Parts: sequence; C-alpha cells; structure tokens
Amino acid sequence: DKGFVTKTEHDRNGDGKPDLRILEDHGRFVSKEYDDNFDGKMDRIEKALPRGSSGRAPKAYATR
Repeated sequence: DKGFVTKTEHDRNGDGKPDLRILEDHGRFVSKEYDDNFDGKMDRIEKALPRGSSGRAPKAYATR
C-alpha cells in the first residue's frame, strides 16, 4: 500500500518563499525541512523516529 504523503509549506520570515516544509504520510509526521538562512535551499531536516522507537537509549546504555 503506497502512502498518501502531504506537504505543507510555511513562510516564517514573510518574504513570500517557503522556508519550512512539513511532510506527513496518512497524517503521521515524516519530516520537517528548514531553510534557516532563507536562500531557497533546505538546510536542516528533522525526521520522525521509526515506528516503535521511544527515542531513548537502549537500557544497556542508559545512565543511572
């Protein structure tokens, strides 16, 4: 089953050009892309954690 991906773009600095892009697949967050220096190219990407991942270090690596 192929996903239904939506892309939402935002203009954070009011220059009329998108500098934040949010991707979702069936309503689930996939990634955010940022153009932090407003040059028209995305500079930074935040990706969703894999399903089932808590984002925490495995117990063997957790600190006490």
